Amino acid sequence: MVVHHHHHNQPQHSFIQRFKDIVHQYPNNVALHQSSLTSSNSSSSNSSSDDIKLTYQELDKQSSLLQSIIIDHIVKDNNNNNNDNNNNVIGVLSEPSIDLIVSLLAILKTSLHPKYQSIYLPLDATSLPNDRLSYIISNSNCSIILVQHQYHHLSESSSIFINNEILNISSSSSSSPIDKKILCIDCLLKQQQQFNVNELSSLSLLDTTTTTSSLLLDRPAYLIYTSGSTGLPKGVLVSHRGIDNFIQEQIRQFQLSPGDRLLQSLPICFDASLSEIGTTLLSGSTLIIPRSPKDMAMVRASTDTLLQCIQDMSVTCIMLAPSLLSHLSPDPNKLSTLKTIVIGGEICPLHVIQKWCKHVRLVSVYGPTETTVCASILVCNDLLLNRQEQENIIIPIGDAVPNTSIYLVASKDDDEKEEDDSGELVQLTKIGDQGEIYIGGVGVAIGYFGKDDLTRKRFVENTFAKDGSKMYRTGDWGRLLANSEIEFRGRMDNQIKLNGQRIELEEISKQLDLHPLVHQSIVDVKSINGQSTLIAYLILNQQQQQQQQRLQCPHLKEDLTNYLNKKLPIYMIPNHFMVLDKFPINANEKIDRSALPIPTIFISSSSSPSSSHLNQTETKLKQILEGIMLILIRVEDDLISLGLKSIHSIRFIETLRDQGIFITPKIIYTFKSITQISNYIDTSHPNIDQYEEQYSESVANLKSISQLFLNTIINQPQRQSPQLNLGQAQKGYILITGCTGTIGYHIFQNMVISFSDYKLVFLVRDVDRATQLLIQKDQLGFDKDSVLFIQGDLSQPNFNLDQTEYEMLVQGVHYIIHCAAKVNMIMTLDESISDNVEAMKNMIIFSKQCHVLKKLHYMSTMSTILSTSLKWGELQNKGFIQLEEEEPLDCTDSTIIYGGYAQSKWICEYLLINTQLPYTIHRPAMIMDTTNRTTNYLDDFVAICKSIGRYPNLPNFIQTDHTPILAFVKQFLENIIPTTTTTTAHSSIYHYYNSSFPLTSGFIGSQPFPSIQVKEWRKLILNQDYSQFKCSPIGNPLGFIRYLSFLNQDDLKLFTMILFPGNFRFNNNNNKQLQPPS
Repeated sequence: MVVHHHHHNQPQHSFIQRFKDIVHQYPNNVALHQSSLTSSNSSSSNSSSDDIKLTYQELDKQSSLLQSIIIDHIVKDNNNNNNDNNNNVIGVLSEPSIDLIVSLLAILKTSLHPKYQSIYLPLDATSLPNDRLSYIISNSNCSIILVQHQYHHLSESSSIFINNEILNISSSSSSSPIDKKILCIDCLLKQQQQFNVNELSSLSLLDTTTTTSSLLLDRPAYLIYTSGSTGLPKGVLVSHRGIDNFIQEQIRQFQLSPGDRLLQSLPICFDASLSEIGTTLLSGSTLIIPRSPKDMAMVRASTDTLLQCIQDMSVTCIMLAPSLLSHLSPDPNKLSTLKTIVIGGEICPLHVIQKWCKHVRLVSVYGPTETTVCASILVCNDLLLNRQEQENIIIPIGDAVPNTSIYLVASKDDDEKEEDDSGELVQLTKIGDQGEIYIGGVGVAIGYFGKDDLTRKRFVENTFAKDGSKMYRTGDWGRLLANSEIEFRGRMDNQIKLNGQRIELEEISKQLDLHPLVHQSIVDVKSINGQSTLIAYLILNQQQQQQQQRLQCPHLKEDLTNYLNKKLPIYMIPNHFMVLDKFPINANEKIDRSALPIPTIFISSSSSPSSSHLNQTETKLKQILEGIMLILIRVEDDLISLGLKSIHSIRFIETLRDQGIFITPKIIYTFKSITQISNYIDTSHPNIDQYEEQYSESVANLKSISQLFLNTIINQPQRQSPQLNLGQAQKGYILITGCTGTIGYHIFQNMVISFSDYKLVFLVRDVDRATQLLIQKDQLGFDKDSVLFIQGDLSQPNFNLDQTEYEMLVQGVHYIIHCAAKVNMIMTLDESISDNVEAMKNMIIFSKQCHVLKKLHYMSTMSTILSTSLKWGELQNKGFIQLEEEEPLDCTDSTIIYGGYAQSKWICEYLLINTQLPYTIHRPAMIMDTTNRTTNYLDDFVAICKSIGRYPNLPNFIQTDHTPILAFVKQFLENIIPTTTTTTAHSSIYHYYNSSFPLTSGFIGSQPFPSIQVKEWRKLILNQDYSQFKCSPIGNPLGFIRYLSFLNQDDLKLFTMILFPGNFRFNNNNNKQLQPPS
C-alpha cells in the first residue's frame, strides 16, 4: 500500500517557461522590492529614497542580458580549453538581493539552452564561514563566480578575499589553483547600454511557445550544499523537473496571486529560499528583499519589530521557523495585510498552531533538500476545523505534492544500514507502526555531487512503483496514523533540526576533533529550562586535562568558539562545552547519549569573583542574559557572535521593560555587548521618566519646528506647467490619499458610488495591494473608468510621480481629501515626521501649484486640542454631534501636546492654516469600526480586561467617546463638497464627537468584572501566558500590551493624555495633577 501517492500527469513545464508566461501576463507588476525593513521606525525623512523596485518585464530583460553574457563566457572557455559544456557550475556570491535573483534566472535560462548548460550554486558570504565557502567552491568545480558590486574588487584580483581573509579554492584533487572567472553582476548589467540584446550573437533564448522537452527538464538546475556526516558539506544536485511541480502546488496552497507581497527572510544557502523566490515569481506577486542581513536580523529580534515590518511593508505571506513563531504574539492591528504564514523545518507545537490559525492561514511544509525543497503540505486551519472535536490532535506531515509518493518503510538495523541496501523493502500498513520515511516522484534529486557511493546508498530503486524510478531514504522517523497519514517523529540518526536549521551533529564533532586540545567529542541536544540547547562534550588530550578546569573554563570555551566560527555557520556553534573524563557507555558498549549530563548553569551574581569588577547595570544585564541564553557570558562578548537569536532578544527586552528599562532591538544590534548596552543605559537612562519626556512637546517648540517646514514651502520656486488633455471628467478630479487605512477604506466605498460625476484619483504606495484590498469581485457596482489609482510616495518631492502624472494632477484637481497618515500612538514625534509632516509639506506645495483647486480637506484628530479645550464637558450625553469651531489652534505657547501622533497632526494643521490655502480641517475623536474590519486600542483594552477577568480601577475623569465610523463617514461626505450657495474659499474646522463616558467597569457590558488597583492590573497582565489570551470578535488583548508602559506612572499622565484625552483638561499650574473640566 502506498501511504501517500499524489499522481498527476508528468510535468512538462520548466520554471523559466512559467516565468515567461507570468512576464507576458503581468509585465508591469512589481516583482522585486528591495527596502530597508527598519526605515519606517527611523526618523529619517529619506528612508524610502534608496528603495529599489523591478517589474517582471525589467527582471526578465536583465536576466536575459546576463544569460547572454554567461553564454559568451561559456563559449570562450570551451573554445580555449576544448572542454565539453556539461558541467558549467556558476556560483553566485551574494546576500539576498535583486542581483541574486537576476543571476538565478539567468543561470536557469542558460541551463535550458539547447546547446549550453549551467548549474546555479548559491554562495552565501553572510551565513557561511570562509572555510566552508572555500570547500564548496573547490568541490563544485565552478567555472564562473558572479559577485555583488560590494565584492567588485574580487573581479580585479587573482585571489578571493572575504572578510579580510583569503579563500583557499584549490582543487580537491590537485594542489594547483583552479582558474575561476569572477564577474561583477552590476558591471555586467551596465553593458546593456552598449549592446542591443536582440543582436547579441550568442543569445539564442529559450523558445517558450512550445513545451520544454523532457530531456531538458531532466538537466541539473541547481547545486546546494547541506550538512554532511563526514565533517564536510555534501552537494545535492537537483533537476528542473521537480521545481515547477512543487512551486505550483505551494502557490495553490498558500493562495498566492498578483498583488501578494512575500518577505524574503531565509538565507540563500538554504533550498527553502527557492520557495520564497519561486512562489513569488510564478504567481505574479512581489518579493520584499531586506536591505542587508543585519536589517532582517533586527526585524526578527522582537514581536513588535517583526509585526511592525509586516504592517509597514504590507506583507501578505511570510515563511518562519516554528521556534520563532512560538515566541511571537498575534496582533490583529498589525496583521491586517498578512494572510499566510508558512512553517517548516521542525515540529511546531499544537498550541502555537491553534493560536495562529485564529488569525492567518497557517501552512506547514515538509521535505528534505534531496526531494526538491517540498514533498508534502499541510494546511493547519483545515486540520483543526476537521478535528475540532478531538481532544488530542496529532499534526501529520500533510498530503504529498503532485507527482510525489511518500512511503513508511520498516527500518533496518544500524549495522545492516552500513551494508548492502539491495534487500527487499517492507511497507508498513498498520496504524501505529513506526519506520523510515521514503519519498519518490519527480522531485527526487539527481544525487550527491561527486559522491556516487553515497548516492547509491540514499537514492534507491523505487520497488513499490516498479517503473525504474528512484526514491530517497530520508532518515526521518515516522509513525503511521489513521487515514494513511504520517506523523514526523524526528531524525533516525544524529541529524537534527534546531531553530529551523538542519544540523549534522557529527559534522560539529569532526571539526572539534581536529582541534589540538580535543581528543574526542560528542555533540548532542539537551533541553534546559524548556529550551533545546546544543552541547559539546569533550575528552581532552591527556597533556591538556590537568590544565583545564571542568565546565567553568572561559578560555577553553572562547578558544573552541573562535575556532568553530571559522569552520561552521553560527547556528552550529554549541552553547556549552563540557569536559568529561570519559563518555557513558550502555550495555551494548556503545556511547549512551541519554546518559550525557546536562550542564549546570552558573548565573553570575554581584558577589562572585568574576563579577566583582562589574557595575550594577552590567551585573543585572549579565544575569538576565545568562538566564535567557543559558551560557556564561563576559561583558565584553559580542552577543550576536555568541549566538543571540531573535527569541533571546524578545525575552531580554520584555524582562528589562518589566524592570523599568526601555530598550529596543536596534539598541542590542547597535551596541552588541553587555558593556556597551550598559553604557547606553547608564548615560541615556531609558526609564519611564525619559519615556514620558519624548512624548511631551510644548506648543512653542511645535511652532519652531513648523516654521522650518513653512520656510521650505514659502521658498519653493514657481513652476510653469504645460497644458495637458485631461479627458472628460465633468467636474474635475478629486485626489484622495490614505484610502487603504481604516477611515480611508470606508470613504472609498462611499465615494465611488456617490461621486460618480468626478474622476476619483487615489494616490497609494502600492497599486496592486490597494486594488486587491478595495475592489473585491462583484462587490461594488461602480464605473471603474471613473476611478484611477496612481502609485506614489507622499513623503517624497512631487510624490515620486513622473512629470506627466504630476502635471495631470496639478491641472485637473479640484478637491483634495488628505487622509493618509501613520497612526501609531506609541510613536514619538521624530518617528512621525516623515510619514505625516513631510507628507503634508509636499501636499501643500502641490496644492499651491494646482490651477483649479477649490478646497483641501485634511483629516486630523481631536487629540490636537482635546487636552486644552474646556468645551467638551458641555457635549456629554448629546449623542453624535458635529461642531464647527472658528479658532483653529486656541492654546498658549506653554501648552503641552502629548504623543508623537497628535504632535505631528498639530504641526500639519499649523502649516495648513498659515499658507493661505482654502482648507477644511476634520477632527474626528475615537472612531470605532463597527463593521469589525479593524480594531483600535479601546477595543483591545476591553478585550484584555475580558481575557484576565479584571478591570483597572481608573479615575472617573478618564473618559472617552465612541464614534461609529459609518455615522462619521456619512457626516464627513456631506461636508467635503460645498453647495452652490457656499463660498468655496471659506476655511473651516469640523469636530466629530459622540457622547463620552468614564472608562469604568460598566463600559465592558453586561458581565461585570471586579476592579483592582492599576499597578496590580498591569502586573497581572505581564505575568500572564500570552498564548492563553483569546481574541474576541472585536479587540485583541495582545494589542494593548504595548501601552502598559503608559501605566507605570502614579498620575497616569501618558495613559490619559495620549490615549484618552477626551473629557478632561490638564492643569498647567500643577504638572502632576489631572482634573476634570470646569
